[in-house]
Amino acid sequence: MKKRIIIGIIIATYSIGCSQAQLHMSHPSSALIDGNLTEWADQLVVPDGSKIAVGIKHDDNNIYVALGLIDRMTVMQAVTRGFIIWFDPTGKKKREVGIHYPLQDKNRPPMGIEMGQDQMNPEDIEYILKTQLENQYFFEYLEDEGKSIQQIGLENDLGIKIKTQYKFGEFSYELQIPYAIVGENIDATTKISIGITTPEMSREDMGMQNRPEDGGMGGQRPSGGGSRGGGMG
Repeated sequence: MKKRIIIGIIIATYSIGCSQAQLHMSHPSSALIDGNLTEWADQLVVPDGSKIAVGIKHDDNNIYVALGLIDRMTVMQAVTRGFIIWFDPTGKKKREVGIHYPLQDKNRPPMGIEMGQDQMNPEDIEYILKTQLENQYFFEYLEDEGKSIQQIGLENDLGIKIKTQYKFGEFSYELQIPYAIVGENIDATTKISIGITTPEMSREDMGMQNRPEDGGMGGQRPSGGGSRGGGMG
């Protein structure tokens, strides 16, 4: 009989998540990664103090993560800065492997929507958020607390799948990640902790300085397969 993965919703920055670690159980089943959370309806939980509904599943090969948001400010933050979902195969609170998505549109001030939301009508907000999501082609793969960063195409041969959906003011997110990417020698019997954060805002993000061009942040290929869409080198 499969042992359920124990996951913890770890500290998240700003108003995106909860401020204390809480444990929830992963459901032993697969998920269709299509951005639709209908199949997660009875498996989503909202950690105390959080504005995010979270669901975790697993099968023999993958871990599946689902996030659902309806709070407008939280949705804006999620779409403009994205989430980083961290995995620690030791079951602790380390940020060993992370997936950052959606990625920030560097041609648009990330705080522009949030700071001007009172002056924007719902149709404008809807258009901007949908456009932001439609123009996503990559995610970031992070290791070692984010010291190593690699950009990988959404179309890849690693087995990592991400789908999002924004509709009627609701944002949904689904992630599939193979055990082989999370760590070596882990499977459905391994105790794994999962944390959800948002990227820290820099002075550039807040419009206090001109945003620099892309730096050459490299990173090792994630274990478990090759990538299409390439690194940032």
